[in-house]
Amino acid sequence: MSTLSDRQCCNFRPGSVVEICFPLFKHYAIATERYRHGQPTLIGLSYRTGSVAEEPWRATVGDRAVRPSEIRGTVPGPRVIERARACIGRPEITWNLFTCNCEHFVRAVHGLPIESTQLRNALGGAVLGVAAAVAAPQATLLRILFAAPCGALMGMRRFARDGRDRRAHIDLGGEMD
Repeated sequence: MSTLSDRQCCNFRPGSVVEICFPLFKHYAIATERYRHGQPTLIGLSYRTGSVAEEPWRATVGDRAVRPSEIRGTVPGPRVIERARACIGRPEITWNLFTCNCEHFVRAVHGLPIESTQLRNALGGAVLGVAAAVAAPQATLLRILFAAPCGALMGMRRFARDGRDRRAHIDLGGEMD
């Protein structure tokens, strides 16, 4: 999947999920129908703001690579935006890496199960990477680096089986489409 130029930011349909690429993770936000300086505003939940906010494209994206996300629910775009805006300013919705992050938020407003696949994969890989280092203290760096991706794959399977009841919760006012 290729990244988009500044001019291509206008190609996001209102309600679609924008994937912003950081070095170690992805940030997700919702594209809106409102434009500032020729670019759509984005609604997201981030560590930087601490809560749900609607911001200009540049404030959220900066100079990072951007691409369309594969996160898509069945809720229509205008309803996604309505649900996202309803979360702005709500004191009970604050950023938390483990229970209420950007991926949890965009999945909730899209009507999808509230989970963070990138967090799940990172935790699974980290746990197995540490386990490999502890189990084989004489292991080379190459072996440890190889163990982390293998651990992430095994962790994904375990979390898919066991982690369903540990999902985050974002209350959208009692209604779910």
